Amino acid sequence: MNSTVIRERLSQIALASIMAVTATGLAWAEAPGSSGQAKAKLAQGPRGPVPQLTGINPNSAPPGGVGELVFNGANLSSGVRVRMGCMGGNMPIITDYKVESTQRATMHVEFPAHTPEGPCDVFLEYLADPKTGEIMPSRQGTPEVRQVKTVSFAISNSSPMESKLGTYTLIPPDEAKYLTSIAPKGGQQSVEKQQAEAKTMAEKFQKGEITMQQMMEYSQKMAQQMMAQTQPLQQLGANAFQKMQEWQKQHKQVDLRLKAGTLRCLEGNQSLLTQPASAVKDIAVVASPSSNTSETFHVAFSDGKDFYFQEHGAEAEVRWLKQRLGK
Repeated sequence: MNSTVIRERLSQIALASIMAVTATGLAWAEAPGSSGQAKAKLAQGPRGPVPQLTGINPNSAPPGGVGELVFNGANLSSGVRVRMGCMGGNMPIITDYKVESTQRATMHVEFPAHTPEGPCDVFLEYLADPKTGEIMPSRQGTPEVRQVKTVSFAISNSSPMESKLGTYTLIPPDEAKYLTSIAPKGGQQSVEKQQAEAKTMAEKFQKGEITMQQMMEYSQKMAQQMMAQTQPLQQLGANAFQKMQEWQKQHKQVDLRLKAGTLRCLEGNQSLLTQPASAVKDIAVVASPSSNTSETFHVAFSDGKDFYFQEHGAEAEVRWLKQRLGK
């Protein structure tokens, strides 16, 4: 065997030895029982410096809070997202999320109106390629989500952020006038009292405590009361149905918002009302003549202005608004 062949054999042995040592080292770097697939997943983990948050401004939002939050930190990038979770499992709707620099990000949030007061958890979620927006899997093949405990955020009624109290249907003045004219005198309690009385009379008749004549007289009395309540509709004349259709076309979807003691009514970006919350004189349900529930309520101001709104479950909304406005 000549010297050239010997040198080639020695080179092959040396190369094989280096590969064996390298392979052994990689095997020790993996967790026991892992495979080459684990190395591939590890390579897919978040790249670059770990992002950090050092502050949120403002660091609180009221129930129904709507507005912009500014995040300060380090190593922020378009591949990093912020998530928030609050009491009762409430999470804000997040829009317009922007990373302006490695130290600053902004996003527009809208918290549910009935989010309870209390602390919220803040999370950073690592996303993949900023161009594709695809989530980069962690070693377990899931998004890398890390709770941030170095900053605090809470739901608080004392927050300076604007609060969206609710989205309602604003009805036109003529329809509001009609609804109040047919509302039973004595309000919602009057309706409930009439229904309770009717139930009692029916039970007494079944037990034989009152006669048929007495029951008929009571029924006639109730019919007269119902006729009196429908008189305003008759006064609308032959065009009553057409007028109601015209009113329906004038309905507006509006937001009631509260910020720093000022109440606003917004249709999109247009302000229909701006009043101090202290000027609210009354918030009350407009009683329905035919049901013990109502879908109409009004907000009256000390200057004489009165706005009427429709919302399913008006009684619950009135309680909510009174609570938020301190009435």
